[in-house]
Amino acid sequence: ASLNAQTRVEISYARAERRVHLSEGEALFEVAKDPGRPFVVVTPAGEITVTGTRFNVRLAAAARLEVTVLEGSVNVRPADTASRHELRPGDQLRVEEQQASVRH
Repeated sequence: ASLNAQTRVEISYARAERRVHLSEGEALFEVAKDPGRPFVVVTPAGEITVTGTRFNVRLAAAARLEVTVLEGSVNVRPADTASRHELRPGDQLRVEEQQASVRH
């Protein structure tokens, strides 16, 4: 992962899952494929799950999330919703004030 300035993360790798808590800032992730150990990024504004890809996560404020996919695909579940969004290369999801929008 490449971290931008003023970024705070906590990393927790277990046998069944790789988990990163991003509490503020921005990080570019390049994740090795491992279907048996999904990679999950948890933020106050939502959760991103992948098995292998390259993507950027930007947390501008506790409730403002931006996910951009460069390679592969990711699933994003905004906080406080049951909806999921599958993103492909070139897609960007923004969550602001509990509203999600996807740009291609």
